[in-house]
Amino acid sequence: MLSDISNMTPILNALSQAALIVKPETGEIVLANHLASELFLCSREKLETLVVEDLIPGRLAHDHISLRGKFQAHDISREMTQGRAVSTRLLDGSEKSLVVSIGNLPLEGETLVLAVLRDVTEARSRDESVLHILEALDYIEIGLVVLKSDPLVIVHANQMACRLSGYGLADLVGRSLGTLGIAFSEDLLLPEQRVKGSSSQRPISEQSMMRQDGLVAPVQVEFARLRPAESSGDGILMIFRDLLARRRIESTRRAAELREQEEQRLRLVAGERDRIARDFHDTVIQQIFGTGLNLQGLAASSEGEVKERLERSIADLDSTITEIRRAIFDLHQPIAAVDQVRTRVLQVLDEAEQNLGFPCAVRFEGSTSDLPQVCVDEMIPVLREGLSNVVKHSRAESVSVTLSADSSLRLSIYDDGVGFDRVGSSPRGHQYGIENMEARALNLRGFLEFKSPKEGGTLLLWQVPLFSSDTAGDS
Repeated sequence: MLSDISNMTPILNALSQAALIVKPETGEIVLANHLASELFLCSREKLETLVVEDLIPGRLAHDHISLRGKFQAHDISREMTQGRAVSTRLLDGSEKSLVVSIGNLPLEGETLVLAVLRDVTEARSRDESVLHILEALDYIEIGLVVLKSDPLVIVHANQMACRLSGYGLADLVGRSLGTLGIAFSEDLLLPEQRVKGSSSQRPISEQSMMRQDGLVAPVQVEFARLRPAESSGDGILMIFRDLLARRRIESTRRAAELREQEEQRLRLVAGERDRIARDFHDTVIQQIFGTGLNLQGLAASSEGEVKERLERSIADLDSTITEIRRAIFDLHQPIAAVDQVRTRVLQVLDEAEQNLGFPCAVRFEGSTSDLPQVCVDEMIPVLREGLSNVVKHSRAESVSVTLSADSSLRLSIYDDGVGFDRVGSSPRGHQYGIENMEARALNLRGFLEFKSPKEGGTLLLWQVPLFSSDTAGDS
């Protein structure tokens, strides 16, 4: 419960809709935001000298007094009435249809009424109701914290802010911003002209928030001053978003883009194969066939060794035509709809990114669509184990994975974390997983190697020669 109407001023001014706070007994308007003054074509100071019936056409004003009394008689604190279109009178004498939502606003010692107003044309373009100011904050899917600026003390927070920080509202209110481990500076303030929108760069920072349970949550933070020229205090609104959730969404989007790129590549390959097949059939075979006919004519008029050599050449041309036709047939065979190796790699990356909290960079070099199955079946568990080690031990902020295939299949995983200390032959001491990865390489006559690049972090390199499954079995 808010203790003073003045505490509502910065919150009311942060709303994207016109809003009034009214005394239900008398209809007096005790507080209006800047959007209400724009809507009714007068200053806030003027609005705050009126009663609500001054904003209603005369033919409806008497009925409104009765409706106001009925609303006051019912205990519907913190519940909104259904938004409905009503006629209002602007101070220039014109009328406008507005959607009005109202609800009780309990303060210490009295209960006022909050009215949120929208132009009916705008209201019809949205499928939502305007909520009570505190409820409106609660339903926003980003963390919102209202601060007093000197010192930086929390005066209100919405449900999402409480959920992300692990604190209850009662625990947050009155605490300093330092409780959350969030750093503030004037450079992070959204310029005042951006509060109502502009194209300039938004000052956004990525910080680590200390939750009540001791865990650290990565968040994206921005600050906006709450119209200091019109507020009773120099309030600040802190807006923060869960970066883990945003990164999961980005990871899913990126994986979908990679799959679409792979499918597009396969479509292009199929189209190119069809074109080559047509060129061979329509041009090359016809030219060879014509050359063969000419040689046949020469052979018929030749004798001895010359005739024999011409006949052998004609036979070679016939064999060439047969081979080209076989190649054309192979080109027309359908290729796999999706590169299954790349799909499996992306699935492992998706799983790891849920725990890492950020997307991994991935690069494929060479064709992976026809790799020996035995190599793929050994490589995938190595990729999964390597990424698991990064999650558990590295404290990395970025990870890159490269899979390349030519004469060898090479998997590299680089992270920019703390590096490793060898315990025996085991980076970071997790011997069992390392031995398994190494065994999978040795089984295919390959090797496993760990490096510490100059720029820091850890590079895992797993490499095996490419050969058929029959050869692997002989080893």
